[in-house]
Amino acid sequence: MDDIEPLIEMVRERISLQKNKRLREALSERGDPAVRLAKELPAAVAIEWGEEYPDREPPVYEDEISDEEIRSLRRRVVRRLEKQSDEEADKIIRAFGRMPASGIDEDAEFEAREIVEYLVWAAGLSESERDVFQLSQEIDDDGEIAEIMGWKRETVAKTRSRGMKKLRKAAAEGGFSEKLKKT
Repeated sequence: MDDIEPLIEMVRERISLQKNKRLREALSERGDPAVRLAKELPAAVAIEWGEEYPDREPPVYEDEISDEEIRSLRRRVVRRLEKQSDEEADKIIRAFGRMPASGIDEDAEFEAREIVEYLVWAAGLSESERDVFQLSQEIDDDGEIAEIMGWKRETVAKTRSRGMKKLRKAAAEGGFSEKLKKT
């Protein structure tokens, strides 16, 4: 791809962190939302443009792209940025899922379970956050969890996001994550 900067700016002009609470929350989990947006937007725009229009050069001027194309691109870019936050939360859930299998090393299994229990306690998760966390260890689909909980899918995603933010903070404060201490 040649110069994608004008397209990035066109998309950036249409994204409001003040209006889009979900995106703001997703980006704030990894630092200052405005800084994260500036850092992650170019790659998201390039990926989404390349997937949607693989044989088309990015537009340099606004009259080279329709309003519907830019709206669609903006929506997909925002979803990608939000999903990156969800994927980060899922990494923690997957890490908990990699605890030693039963019978392999009882001491290691016991220690891993104690660490998880400590982090859940130290994070101060609400009852609903604990429920979503526990279900997330067994079920990957928010829709399925929502059905079990009798909630909307969005409520599950927000509850999990809040819980994972608390878990990351507790892991960093407890010395279980060097990476998290730096952020």
